[in-house]
Amino acid sequence: MSEVQKSVLKAALKLFSSQGFEATSTSQIAQEAGVASGSVYKQFKNKRALLAAVLAPLFKGTLQTAVEELADQTLSRQFVELDDFIYAIVEDRFYFIQNNFPAIKLMLNQILTNEDFRKEVISFFERQLEGFFITCYRKISC
Repeated sequence: MSEVQKSVLKAALKLFSSQGFEATSTSQIAQEAGVASGSVYKQFKNKRALLAAVLAPLFKGTLQTAVEELADQTLSRQFVELDDFIYAIVEDRFYFIQNNFPAIKLMLNQILTNEDFRKEVISFFERQLEGFFITCYRKISC
């Protein structure tokens, strides 16, 4: 990814999460990124493609990958008390939310205000869950 693309994505995430997707113009993004307006369209087909690129890191990993990461980083430790186990899981998810807050805020705002986006997200997670459960079933039945 080029430095211009990184700059545009960073600016878009900042503006989309603070003032909303609809209220943000590509010229504002270009100004925030310190690039010409044409550079935004050169890097991204349209504002919707830019939104998809901004949110891609949240959707990049599959549900299975997220579960595996949680298992590797948290569930692989030995816990004596149930409270410690629950605290570790909550702490892990809190850390994820804290590190991804602007993107999560943007995603939730789009889910609440954009019917097409909501349907796409629901469909995405349904496919992820289906794949996850099929994989789990195959591991159990073998």
